Amino acid sequence: MSGTYNFTVNWGDGTSDTITSYNQAEVTHTYAASGTYEVEILGTLTHFQFNNTGDKKKILDVIQWRTVVFSDMSNMFYGCTNLVMSATDEPDLSGITSMSNMFRNASSFNQDIEGWGTSSVTISLLLDYGASAWDAAYKPTF
Repeated sequence: MSGTYNFTVNWGDGTSDTITSYNQAEVTHTYAASGTYEVEILGTLTHFQFNNTGDKKKILDVIQWRTVVFSDMSNMFYGCTNLVMSATDEPDLSGITSMSNMFRNASSFNQDIEGWGTSSVTISLLLDYGASAWDAAYKPTF
């Protein structure tokens, strides 16, 4: 997957990894004990996606976007059925052209993203398909 990767993941259990490639082994993590962990990503990360695979049901919340500048948000939370978003800040969308399938089948998602700066987005195909909890008033206009 193309993009820029140079970030540290603090896994919430006292360990961290530095990621410089989308396919290095450290992009996944095994916890010693089951539970809920707050994962923090710091650095340069232009794209990630669950794409309806893997640990899509394990992400529960985005509590803060911080300063990450994404280049693509397509398929980002596709299939993340337990995702809610309590973040009060907004992601930097200045480099985004595609948000296709971003919240597809994220059936618990119901965040107001009307204020997100989506002026550069040209592709929003199926942005919210299957996000049944998403109130029509919260959907952005492209």
